[in-house]
Amino acid sequence: HNQHHTHTTHTTTMSSPTRLMRSFWGDMTQTLQFMPDGRRLVVARNRRLYVIDVRTGTIILEHKKDYLKAVERIAVAPDGQQLATVAWKTNVARLWNGTTLHFQKVLKGHTDKVVCVAYSADSKIVATGSRDTTARLWRTSDGQLLHILSTPEHNQAWCESVWFTPDGRHVLSAGMYDLDNETCAAFEWSLPSEQEAGAVAAAPAATAAAVAA
Repeated sequence: HNQHHTHTTHTTTMSSPTRLMRSFWGDMTQTLQFMPDGRRLVVARNRRLYVIDVRTGTIILEHKKDYLKAVERIAVAPDGQQLATVAWKTNVARLWNGTTLHFQKVLKGHTDKVVCVAYSADSKIVATGSRDTTARLWRTSDGQLLHILSTPEHNQAWCESVWFTPDGRHVLSAGMYDLDNETCAAFEWSLPSEQEAGAVAAAPAATAAAVAA
C-alpha cells in the first residue's frame, strides 16, 4: 500500500533583530548592498554613499559631496572593485571606485529615467535599464557603450529589471509594455562575442509575456 506522508512547515516570526548595526539621523536610507567579502555594506543615505563595517557598524568610507539626486539603486561588481549607482529621476548611471568611493564615470545615453543596474559575473560589463525601453551594456574599465538592447516595436517594454546569466552570455530584461492592460514582458538576449565591438541593436533570443495580477 502506498503511504502518503504530509510534511508540515512551521513558520516562525522573528520580532527582534540581532542588533542595531548603524543608525543615521536626518536623512532616509534609500538602498544598500553587501560587498563581495560579506564584511562591508554599501549604503545610500539620501544623497550620500557610505561603506560600513558589518561587524562594528563603523563608517569606513564616505562620499561627502552630495549628489544632485537621491540614490535609488546600487550594484556592486563581483570583484568588489567598482560600484554603479542610479539616482532618482535621472537618465544616467554613475560608476565609483569600490575601494575608495572616488567617482569614475557618468554613463550617458539613455533618453528616459534609468531604473536598474547590474554587473556581469566577470565584472567587465555593467548593464543599465531604462524607461526608454532599452537596456545598455557598458565596459566597466572606461564606461564605453558596447551594446544597446532594444525591445521589439510590437511590445516595447520599459526595462525595469536587468540581469546577466552566470556565464555572461545572456542578459535578461523585464518590464511593463501595456500600461492599460498591465501587461509585462520578459526578454532574453544572446550577446555578441567580445570581438564584436561597438553599439549594436540586438534582437532578443526569446520573449515571454504575462499579464500582471
